[in-house]
Amino acid sequence: MVTEYAAHVPAQRWRFPARNRIIAGLSLGVVVIEASLKSGALLTAKYALESNRDVFAVPGSIFSTRSTGTNQLLKQGAMVATSAADIFTQLLGVLPKQNSLPILEQRMKSSTAAGSLEQEILRLLQTEPKTAELLAQCLNLMPTEIMLHLTELEIGGIVRKNREQKYEISHS
Repeated sequence: MVTEYAAHVPAQRWRFPARNRIIAGLSLGVVVIEASLKSGALLTAKYALESNRDVFAVPGSIFSTRSTGTNQLLKQGAMVATSAADIFTQLLGVLPKQNSLPILEQRMKSSTAAGSLEQEILRLLQTEPKTAELLAQCLNLMPTEIMLHLTELEIGGIVRKNREQKYEISHS
């Protein structure tokens, strides 16, 4: 939920580059997993470089058009990302322990996390998948506030977005 536009302005494809520029500037780095040669992800990677951010690319099959952009980024000097450890090591200077739980999952299980907003989100998701907007409504929060927490939970592998673009507890 990042934009230069007012809340009532609808999302339109031509506005995405401005949003991607903001995202690249706010990030420590950008990871491009798949990208064709005319992909918005490549534009985001360009913005990241202009903002002096790290750019990672996941190598892909030379036979896939969805990998031509990522493979091009690698040829141009993007860092290879074949695991989360590659990214952690570069950005944070540390290699996560192989058998450790994700940081967010550890936080969710700790006693200090009891009653936290993340716990409330998980409680609401136990019954059925929900959109970010519905979760925000249920918790009396702005959608931008709930998205921050959903993103953290998603990165931690605790929740995921399903095909209907609803959030659900991840069982993997």
